[in-house]
Amino acid sequence: MDEIRRPFISREPTYNRWVSFVVLFLSLSTAAYGAGFWLFRDRGPTRVQHQKASSVLLEQAKSSDLVVLVPHFATMAREFLGKLKPVATKKILNLDWSNKENVWVYGLFGDGDRWKDEIIDAGHQYKGRIYEQDGITIDHFMVRNPSQTKYSFRDSIKSANVYYKMNASQTEPCDRWSENNYQGGVGFGRWSCRRDAEWFYVSPEWHRMGDHLELCLWAHPPNTGQLVIEFPNVPMTGALIGHGGHTLNSSVHARAPIDMAVSLTGQKPQMFHFALKDYYRRFALTTPTSGTATVTFSLSTVDAGANHFCFNAEMRQ
Repeated sequence: MDEIRRPFISREPTYNRWVSFVVLFLSLSTAAYGAGFWLFRDRGPTRVQHQKASSVLLEQAKSSDLVVLVPHFATMAREFLGKLKPVATKKILNLDWSNKENVWVYGLFGDGDRWKDEIIDAGHQYKGRIYEQDGITIDHFMVRNPSQTKYSFRDSIKSANVYYKMNASQTEPCDRWSENNYQGGVGFGRWSCRRDAEWFYVSPEWHRMGDHLELCLWAHPPNTGQLVIEFPNVPMTGALIGHGGHTLNSSVHARAPIDMAVSLTGQKPQMFHFALKDYYRRFALTTPTSGTATVTFSLSTVDAGANHFCFNAEMRQ
């Protein structure tokens, strides 16, 4: 008689099962500790207290200002400060302050005080503390000699011409426009290509770039050819400044770097190479100081698998 197979009874050695039990026990213990900590030991401000502090900041800050949440893991205030696009990062001085006139540091657990001297030592001017209550502090800094943003490519995505350049003679438009970026961002907008639209598109999205979140342009390159994004009638200001790289998840799972060519009307493209560990690296071009031009970003890679790329760029003066 044929042996009766019992698919749900493991034939693995006993010690393998014991290892599995130990791993499961440790995982459950960790989850229980985490839940218990947040339920019974968390001494952070309440939602109501965050809402009160946030309302003060919303009255004084402008949408062009930089708002930083410290420490990086205390982000409940983002729920109330959403339109200011607050950033949470371990190293706040690594952020791009150069085009911000005002920076606001929203601090918990004394972190606002810990960052104050370091920010002043970096050459920024301390303007004072506008809020200190319920364990929340809000400090105001001014950036010395900031540059001015005259044009944001991310915010102008609706005016872009997006297409898939398969080879030198064949192109395919990415002309499916939606006001929703399908990440909860109504009004951000999204250009989807005609194939593989679930990942082959261009849209402003929030992504973790290294140790912090950035609202940047998702631009996933194809396996062959190029994803091309053209912006017409861009004012020339003397400098195009950008940051780009792989999302944190992509840096682990992607298998190839990304090349980005940036060109102006009638000029030779300038190439930028982004390795897997380039999370949010700066790039820049010198441009004319007057008139307008079409600015083109062309992205390519030898392996598109999990190659999630995101970038920001601005014309600054």
